[in-house]
Amino acid sequence: MKSYRMIKLFLTASLFFSLTTCFGWGRSGHHIIAEIARSLMSRSTIDNVKAYLGATTFEEASVWMDEMRSEGKYEYMKPWHYINIEKGGQYAAGSGDNIVDRLNIVYNELRNKQQLGTETIHTDLLILFHLIGDLFQPLHVGYGVDRGGNTFLLTVNGKPSNLHAVWDNEIIEDEHITTAGCLEYYKNLSPAAVSDIGNMDFVGWTTENRKLLDEMYPQGHQIDDAYLQNNKVVVEKQLLFAGVKLAATLTTLFNASDDRAMAAPSTIEKIDAAEAEKYIGKRVTVCSTVFGVKELPAINFINLGARYPDSPLTIVVFAEDKANFKDGLAVYDGRHICVTGTIKEYKGKTEIIISDPKDISVE
Repeated sequence: MKSYRMIKLFLTASLFFSLTTCFGWGRSGHHIIAEIARSLMSRSTIDNVKAYLGATTFEEASVWMDEMRSEGKYEYMKPWHYINIEKGGQYAAGSGDNIVDRLNIVYNELRNKQQLGTETIHTDLLILFHLIGDLFQPLHVGYGVDRGGNTFLLTVNGKPSNLHAVWDNEIIEDEHITTAGCLEYYKNLSPAAVSDIGNMDFVGWTTENRKLLDEMYPQGHQIDDAYLQNNKVVVEKQLLFAGVKLAATLTTLFNASDDRAMAAPSTIEKIDAAEAEKYIGKRVTVCSTVFGVKELPAINFINLGARYPDSPLTIVVFAEDKANFKDGLAVYDGRHICVTGTIKEYKGKTEIIISDPKDISVE
């Protein structure tokens, strides 16, 4: 009977993960990397990068490739998040449809950014922010046989999951990993060590990060709190190294004086929820009435403009961010609010993902 229950659990997990795909570090991990990078860069580098990002924040840039993945026009970017190299194998340059090739392409383009349009620079920055983060999640340079741990099914304290999801999200969330915690390790790095992290090329980091793979795979298919706790330090160091590498890369590319500014307007356009579909991929302020709030264990929804399922726009707050809203989300029900964020499409519906109460104001 025990064996039957285990088989049933794995079949359930297999079905769930066949319907979803894990992308790099989760939002929390990518945000931490962006925050570390910003804390290590000079004011001139930050200002130049912000000029080309326009209304997009560093945190939004770090997750843009994941949040746009459901849009058909970005389908071609999906292979860029990873590279499959079987055990004992080595990187070989390809056509650009993997994380290492794409990072090299984007980096070389930005080295010659004076020949690029500002929109191309903007998009290249979004790719650079995200893929440097993904590169330091070792399963993104892992084995094709299990799709970077996506099909390595296991249980985490009795709950179905897979190895990739554990390293994307669960260690970060369960062990409460923060930017400040990661930066504690930075204090112990010598200037030479920091320089080494920043100067190593993307191929070199692929090799270094793959050295962690063997230790990441547990014996058997069950892990507990001890596994999560033991790997907390590994994750913190990987996030730190990614932040240091991102800062060094951006400094190399954007520290020099640059008079060009983004072509996009400096102000954020204000729209009604009914217009959301026209602004997919753009950062705007949406002002409309709330028609219902739904709170679930993992995710929360605020329907703008009409009741579900007819609402033209949904505001999404993930569980890990809900605690930021001290008064809860139900306080917005029935109120006319303004929400600032980037509109994305998910399964044919428009949404804005927010994590900060400052992104919502009640009119």
